[in-house]
Amino acid sequence: MKSAGYSPEYSNNPQRLMKSDAFQDLLEKELPDDLLAKVHRDGLHATIKGKPDYSVRHKYLVTGYEVRKKITKDGPSVFMPVQMNFGDERQEFA
Repeated sequence: MKSAGYSPEYSNNPQRLMKSDAFQDLLEKELPDDLLAKVHRDGLHATIKGKPDYSVRHKYLVTGYEVRKKITKDGPSVFMPVQMNFGDERQEFA
């Protein structure tokens, strides 16, 4: 950050810059909530070659839950085993 012209105070503590009113105003101007919501919504419907791209959709889904504080990166995770049966096997376990 020093090479970009920031003071040593900000260079040594970038969190201070990110919490400043000026930086928050810049974020709101350049990345308004409605734009972020649109991009996020598009990501939840990501496709590749006309087929759903579940890997990308999952990343957007997890990010959405984190932003809404429904899950946290450090919080406990819940493991729930799920069995998915496709094709003819579907009838065997119904």
